[in-house]
Amino acid sequence: MIKVVAGIIRNQDKVLVCQRKAEALHPLKWEFPGGKISKTETPETGLKRELAEELNITAEIGGLIYSNNYAYNGEFPFKLFFFEVKDYQGKIKNRVFENIKWVKDSELKKFDLLEGDLEFVDFFINRHKFQIDFLQKEYKKLQKRIKDRLKFFKNVKPSDYFYELVYCILTPQSSAVNADFAVRLLKKNNFYKRNLNPERFLHNKDTYIRFHKNKARYLSEMKNKYDLILNQLKNTSSTQPLREWFVQNIKGIGYKEASHFLRNIGYRDLAILDRHILRNLHRVGVLNKLPKSLSRKNYLDIEQKFKVFSEEIKIPLDELDLLFWSMETGKILR
Repeated sequence: MIKVVAGIIRNQDKVLVCQRKAEALHPLKWEFPGGKISKTETPETGLKRELAEELNITAEIGGLIYSNNYAYNGEFPFKLFFFEVKDYQGKIKNRVFENIKWVKDSELKKFDLLEGDLEFVDFFINRHKFQIDFLQKEYKKLQKRIKDRLKFFKNVKPSDYFYELVYCILTPQSSAVNADFAVRLLKKNNFYKRNLNPERFLHNKDTYIRFHKNKARYLSEMKNKYDLILNQLKNTSSTQPLREWFVQNIKGIGYKEASHFLRNIGYRDLAILDRHILRNLHRVGVLNKLPKSLSRKNYLDIEQKFKVFSEEIKIPLDELDLLFWSMETGKILR
């Protein structure tokens, strides 16, 4: 069967559509950029080539969004693959089309689209509704467990705060399971009380912590400041200023890690924007594309969008965070 690929290129809340030339097959019809691929190409490599030829860009091809079979009257059937274009290098230039336009999702059906694209367009316009419906069903199934986990965080004792902070310093770019194991080793060897270098507990071949040298240094510096940290927790009641203090004063702690720690000791209404959460926010349409990095401004902007979305679907932010985590990992973890 002939294989045809199409790229979904986004610019904020709009998607790129292209109009065929008047002399082309299916003249002046609108479509998504792409085309037929050869037998030696994968859909991804074929799409990357097509986008370079048609739009003069070097594209980074993301995940498959949708696929379907179609056959025009009197023509051979073909299989269509619609891929997300995660990013691209170069300036888009129309090299082969009659016209190209950036169009809002809701306006796609106003265009005279190729019949083979219509099934995808129906899915694409309604995809967020389908995903939100699924999210709400999952929430109903997991609601009690999620609330129990948040209640557990609320009841964490101050005597346990130190190792919760250790855990949150260790988790970036490392497995949560490995970080938990390292915390148990440090606790067993009384890192809080003893004058020891934590590095050897992070450099375990079975439960490896990435950047263990830096993280060992962060842990030692945090321990030296721990009385100051306890004093800050005691005397700052407002969540946002408390998070800012941690980011500014504790090495190894960014907005994600500070939010994670404060959530784990009972604070609420903070977004923990790790890759699992960002991927799900993109999936449900809160983010048009995944951010390459998270500056302070980016983090706070996305957190605000996350809050608005949680209010719209009537799932509290903290509970939605754990729901996303569960959907990605199958577990409701710290």
